Amino acid sequence: MADVLIEVARDAKKRLADMSDSSHAEVVKLGVGAAVIGKVSIDQTTPGTTDSVTVATAQGAGAAIGATTGAAVITDANGTIQQYLRGLIKQWIASTLTLASQAYAAAVSLTRTADTALYAANDVIGAATGSTAALTFASMGPSAKEITITSAALEIDVAAVPSGMTSFRLHLYNVTPPSALGDNAAFDIPSGDRASYLGFIELGTPVDLGSTLYVESSGINKQVTLSGTSLFAYLVTSGTYTPGSADVHKVTLHSVAP
Repeated sequence: MADVLIEVARDAKKRLADMSDSSHAEVVKLGVGAAVIGKVSIDQTTPGTTDSVTVATAQGAGAAIGATTGAAVITDANGTIQQYLRGLIKQWIASTLTLASQAYAAAVSLTRTADTALYAANDVIGAATGSTAALTFASMGPSAKEITITSAALEIDVAAVPSGMTSFRLHLYNVTPPSALGDNAAFDIPSGDRASYLGFIELGTPVDLGSTLYVESSGINKQVTLSGTSLFAYLVTSGTYTPGSADVHKVTLHSVAP
C-alpha cells in the first residue's frame, strides 16, 4: 500500500505513511517559515515549589528568581542578595553609608639627659647622648600597610616656657633610623636614613598651662607606609633654648587605616 499525501493547510501537508501492515502512520511535514505545533505548560499546583523557575549560568550553578519585596538588611544578619542591595541603597540615600576604618594611638615618654646643655636650633631631643634618641610608636597600624596620621600632641612636664623655646618637629621613619642620633645631636638625614625617612610633622609651639607645657596639631592627614606595625621618630627643636635637667617630654600620635 502506498503513502497517502494530503494538503491540510497553506505550506503544510499531511502524509499517511504506509507501515507495511495494512495501516498508515500520520506524518505532518511543515513548510519553510514559522509554524505553531503545540504548547508547553508549567505545573503550578504547589506554589513556591513547582511554579519556580531556575536560570542556569554558564558554570552550571542556578540563580533562583524570587521575591523582590524583602525588607532591607543593613547589618550582618542573614538575608537575600535583594535585601542586601536594598539595604545599601537605603543607607546611600540617607547618607549613612560609610566605610569603616580602624583607629590607632600611641604615646611615648622620654626623660631627657640629666643636664642643662644648650639646645641649638635643629637639635635632637633624647634620653641619652651616647645612644639613639629615636622614639618608637608601637602598633600604629596594620603591618606593612598605609596609614593616615590624623593628630599629634606634645606635652612637656615643666611649669614655665624656657627662654628661647619655640616650635618642635617630629621626623618620621618606618624603621629605627640607622643614623642613631643622640640627645643634642644636630638633626640630619644621612644617606643611610633616606630609604626609611617618611617626612615630618610640625608639632607647633607649646603653651604654658600652669604646671605643664602643651601643644597639639589636629587634621594633619599625613599618609605614610609602615614597614611593620610601628612608627619611629626623632623629636627636634626649632629654637635655641636651655632645657631643665631630666625634663619629661611626651609625644602622642593618632592614626587611622582602612
